[in-house]
Amino acid sequence: GQFASNFHQTVDEGENILRSEYALQTGQGRDWQISAEGAFNFLEAEAALEQATGGGPLLPVVLDLANSRVEERRGEVILTHGRQLSPQLNLQLSGGMEYSELTQSGDAENQREFTRPKGSASLTWQQSDSLKLVGKVERRVGQLDFYDFISSVNLDLGNGQTGNQDIVPSQSWRYTLEAQKNLGEWGASTVRFLYVDLEDVVDQVPIGTGAGPGNIDSATAQAIETESTLKLSKAGFDGAELTVKGRFYDTEADDPVTGIQRSINGHLIYDYEVELRQDVPGTDIAWGFVLEGFKQEPFYQISEVEWAGNEPHFLMAYLEHKDILGMTGVVAVGNLTNQKDRYWRRIYDGDRNGALLRTEEYSRAFGGSFTIELKGKF
Repeated sequence: GQFASNFHQTVDEGENILRSEYALQTGQGRDWQISAEGAFNFLEAEAALEQATGGGPLLPVVLDLANSRVEERRGEVILTHGRQLSPQLNLQLSGGMEYSELTQSGDAENQREFTRPKGSASLTWQQSDSLKLVGKVERRVGQLDFYDFISSVNLDLGNGQTGNQDIVPSQSWRYTLEAQKNLGEWGASTVRFLYVDLEDVVDQVPIGTGAGPGNIDSATAQAIETESTLKLSKAGFDGAELTVKGRFYDTEADDPVTGIQRSINGHLIYDYEVELRQDVPGTDIAWGFVLEGFKQEPFYQISEVEWAGNEPHFLMAYLEHKDILGMTGVVAVGNLTNQKDRYWRRIYDGDRNGALLRTEEYSRAFGGSFTIELKGKF
């Protein structure tokens, strides 16, 4: 039979922030800073869903938590102290409190208050002229997405989100070890290792007969990040350098539907950019290649899993002239690897513990690109 639906949503939102800082130096290698910040955020949503079957008229469907106003009043005070322990060692400590008051009105009346500590401690060791090591421990408090408080419907995918008036901000302990190495005529490299222990992670959880954003107890994330430059002149490739920026994450959380460990919902797996560039000696010519990639974890809902991304990785080549009537001209050819937009979705019976009902997927090629750019200051 015939089926028709119409979903209409109007959202107003805003944010106001006031921040003040005061810094004081109390001696050689010693400083203090106190900062205070206040914020007011709000989101007001009105929504209506109508459905018709069998060619009949569109009739309203009741949506809980679809017409609501969410407000947050948040304040924090942080005291920071930096101290030089020796010519090679520097310590920085910061600590404070964050207070927030969340109120919701409309379809749900709710008011909650949170007072949570936050801060960090970092130790920097200038081991030598060419090597710096930084260790850091942080206590972070996450910020909520106000859209998590309201219900909505996705007509394209045939699913929706149930708002959750009881969702709370996540918290985390974050441990970082960073090495900064100056390689002299060979360049420089920074490598960073991270371990994050999260509490009250925001994920998709069952809510009544539906599903929406909610909290799961804990999750972990491990990562390695780098920003490195390798100059190739010493290897006989005059004027050339290789730059690498990249991050890789491995995450774990308990799935609220299956109870089995999986990745954090939609979390980054990796992103990177590698560029090989040569500024040809004695000329105004430069050329290079840029290779970049990005991938994230699937997005888990109660009865389905979906993933979107681009494969394979993106490759671009360019040729640059640095003096065209005082301007810089660039000609670039993009997508030499024929990267495509890819998407898949798996729908299960009841929830993800049930049988697989169907799979949807698509791949869209967007072809290559040719760009001419002329830039300069006038």
